[in-house]
Amino acid sequence: MHKFLFVFATIFFSNSSLAGNASGKITSIFVADGTPSALFMLNSSISETPRCNEAKRFSINLAKPGGMAAYIAILEAKKQGYEVSVEGLNTCVNEWRSEDIKNILLN
Repeated sequence: MHKFLFVFATIFFSNSSLAGNASGKITSIFVADGTPSALFMLNSSISETPRCNEAKRFSINLAKPGGMAAYIAILEAKKQGYEVSVEGLNTCVNEWRSEDIKNILLN
């Protein structure tokens, strides 16, 4: 029983601790009518992104607190050519095949 719990805990914590991280300039932003998400891509690869992030992009839920602020931040970063650092949540709930964001830092 102890061996099973150890294996379960190891798998659970090792998978949950991984989340996508990337730094670079925003290359594209996609927003569509009828969806509460804004998607964006960077000019660099995402490290430790979950398998569900097949599109290699990040997703902002515009309906959640802070979502519009994050969206405005990426728009400004794209417009001004700022580099950003993004940390993901290790989930693809907002938009299929795109990792949900935890935070964005404009450099």
